[in-house]
Amino acid sequence: MTRVTHRAERAGAALAVLITALLAASPSARAQAWIREPGHAYAKLGYRLIRASSLYGPDGQRRPVGDGYRQHALGFYTEVGVVPRWLALSLDGDLFRRSVLVQQGATAGLGDLRIGAYTGLLTAPFRLALGVQVGLPTGDPSPSAGAGASVEDQFVARALPTGDGELDVALRVYAGHSFHGGRRWPFAHYVIAELGLWARGLAYRQGRPEGLSAGEQMQLVYRAELGTSPVRERWDRLQLVLRLVGVTPFRNSGVSSTVGLGASVRFVSPGVELSVRVASTFRLGFSADGAIVAANVPAGVNWQLYVSAER
Repeated sequence: MTRVTHRAERAGAALAVLITALLAASPSARAQAWIREPGHAYAKLGYRLIRASSLYGPDGQRRPVGDGYRQHALGFYTEVGVVPRWLALSLDGDLFRRSVLVQQGATAGLGDLRIGAYTGLLTAPFRLALGVQVGLPTGDPSPSAGAGASVEDQFVARALPTGDGELDVALRVYAGHSFHGGRRWPFAHYVIAELGLWARGLAYRQGRPEGLSAGEQMQLVYRAELGTSPVRERWDRLQLVLRLVGVTPFRNSGVSSTVGLGASVRFVSPGVELSVRVASTFRLGFSADGAIVAANVPAGVNWQLYVSAER
């Protein structure tokens, strides 16, 4: 169920602030390339916050967004091993998402969910795995302001969906390797490289958005990640992660859509994450990510606090 508050004053700006699921809670640092064994699992619960006073428009230029935009989300990721080396399964998404155009309106509700399956191709000399993820349209792509709401309020509500309203599939290849520098370099590291194709809008709850063809639904996705931890006792509880994530459409439609949430999105986003193991299986962490080159995304930092558990 969704709800909208306040009267719309800048409804035109509302349409462009649709892409709020881009920097969702990241999975375990060494997930995917390292296939979990049966009986081993990982779970993560995180709170995300985005505060933006402008957005990247379809042309990549920053534009002001009225009195500002806010997103609050409670996201999760869980992964479990099924078959040694050959199969691990995942489920992730937003249990709750609230998007706000300050002084104009807000919506809240369940976000989209994704299921994934991963299989190991190589274990030496480095890890190589293949994964497929299916996005389910469990969020609301066209929220309502409620009975009796004004046209302006309805317009703002529909400009703040909690989901993209589409079924999509992503096929990804993951390569990973872990190493340490020896006695003279008391740190252990891992590196991950990811490359994939994301087919958006295979099916819609409300029909294909205007201005988007099937060819404009394909996106290239990539990620590079470096993690490091001290190898000394007690200090090995700390972990620092640096990453770069990107999404690039094969064709730039030049539009933003109220239904195909990610179809016309592009971005390059660096990020940093710091976490500490507080018990044998629990970890607390903080991360910050933000697009530096982008289109159709909020021009603000995605802050996240999370807790994770692993066995």
